[in-house]
Amino acid sequence: MAGKKYRREKDLENECCYIAFNDYGFLNLKQLSDKGVPDRLFFKNRKAFFVEFKDFGKHPTKLQQHFHRQLESVGMNVYVVDNLESFEEVMDIEIQT
Repeated sequence: MAGKKYRREKDLENECCYIAFNDYGFLNLKQLSDKGVPDRLFFKNRKAFFVEFKDFGKHPTKLQQHFHRQLESVGMNVYVVDNLESFEEVMDIEIQT
């Protein structure tokens, strides 16, 4: 469902993880300990990227932005996703690179 708006960030995250695994074969790990680190690490065939899930229309905190910049400075891709359509765009980007 392109553009579907979720009531809760967790619902979006769960749906995206399901799609990533079942449609694209990406495994993922949930980050549970450090504040500011993106919510999920997705990986497959030596390819890895991070996703920060947000409620629709919300933006990363300053601490999250700081960690995103640190990860990007060492070559990692970090995406902020607040709807299903943007996650599908991320997957399209990642499977093409």
